[in-house]
Amino acid sequence: MPTLGARPCARAPIRRLADLDSGTVEAVTTDNALFAGYAAHDPYEGRFKLAGVDASDEPYGIGVPEGGDAKGTIRRALQKMIDDGSWERAVERNLPLLKGTAPPVLRAAAGG
Repeated sequence: MPTLGARPCARAPIRRLADLDSGTVEAVTTDNALFAGYAAHDPYEGRFKLAGVDASDEPYGIGVPEGGDAKGTIRRALQKMIDDGSWERAVERNLPLLKGTAPPVLRAAAGG
């Protein structure tokens, strides 16, 4: 029987999902998108759910090289996806546990 109690785990998220599936642990923590992505595909599809606990409000970021217009290109592409509904469709198709989650908020980033 699994032992209840929090303990740090340096295992990769997919390994932690295997531990959850095998009953070695009773719960895992990771970011919602990562968990939902792994849980949406074989061999775990349909076997897990998010507990509905927002353990953090840390923002996600997208790293790009300095110079060029990668930041602008990414921002325009994300805004287009949000505007035309393809963001929501992609979440529903690839991260069904996150269906209904608000799209990203595009805000000014540090450094311009």
